[in-house]
Amino acid sequence: MPFLQVPFHFPFKPSLKREDFLVAPCNWEAFELITHPQLWEGSCLILKGPKNSGKTHLAHLFSKKRETCSSLKEDKIPSLKAQKIVIEDIDEDLDEEKLFHLFNFIKETKGQLLLTCNKMPLMTLKDLASRLNAAQKVDIGLPDDTLVASLFLKLFYDKQISISTEVIDYLVLHTERSFEQIEETVDKLDTLSLSANRKITIPLIKTIL
Repeated sequence: MPFLQVPFHFPFKPSLKREDFLVAPCNWEAFELITHPQLWEGSCLILKGPKNSGKTHLAHLFSKKRETCSSLKEDKIPSLKAQKIVIEDIDEDLDEEKLFHLFNFIKETKGQLLLTCNKMPLMTLKDLASRLNAAQKVDIGLPDDTLVASLFLKLFYDKQISISTEVIDYLVLHTERSFEQIEETVDKLDTLSLSANRKITIPLIKTIL
């Protein structure tokens, strides 16, 4: 029976710099609007995309070096003086009244509001629903083969794992076109590689795919 090591998962922070965001056809429009907010049609932009598709990275680029509110769980909206505000994951545990007041705050201060979500939430407040329906929206689509390969390279690099071109090509051919699946595959391979004390190779990949 082969000896298995217990892997220790040390926390790491992926790079959120502008040059580290992988621009592709599926996210080009979102990247342009986030990095050029003067192109917005109004004061609010809703960024919608699958899980792990880079919404947090884009939100960071939008709010970098500016005062922001990243959650509606704390009652601090009335004291905000920010001109650019980010609320992530509005489709999860949303306080509708606070978001409604935030829309009014942004309008009064002539600021800009970026909202992110996996899917558009259903609102019970009619006034809030009408504001969300009228807001400008941009979607992140599914990745193409080129972006899938680039994402694998970046995620392995973030974990300080060197990987061969052959392995990347194999993963591109055998992995579902899903941001979440790509990240999950990298995490599984990292854990398996550490526990088995083996390099990430095609035979190792076949054990999880």
